[in-house]
Amino acid sequence: MARVMIIDDSLSQRRDIRGILQGDGHDISEASDCSDALDIMEAEPPDCVVLGLMAANFDGMLALDALTEKMTSPNVTVLTCDNQVTAYEKYFMWGANNVLDQPPDPNALRQAVKESALAA
Repeated sequence: MARVMIIDDSLSQRRDIRGILQGDGHDISEASDCSDALDIMEAEPPDCVVLGLMAANFDGMLALDALTEKMTSPNVTVLTCDNQVTAYEKYFMWGANNVLDQPPDPNALRQAVKESALAA
């Protein structure tokens, strides 16, 4: 199982994502913004990150850049409400491994984390 960090400014969204992933036995940590996440990563580096792009205090590009620089093997799944193809392409260029609609389909989220854990 993987160490997964959930970053989202919405407590209910973090709880929903935790509920989906915890059933698969993952060790999960949470942060309400990327600044907190980077602090937590110092002590407990995750295998993969699930990032709500609208997480407070960072814009999407800065968040992905900061996270992928911090992780030895960056595995970031982005959750976004912007489902335009050009937006998805942009997130991949910024360093995302997976991009899912928010709120995520539970099976798609499980698969994205499984792939990220295997790549870690």
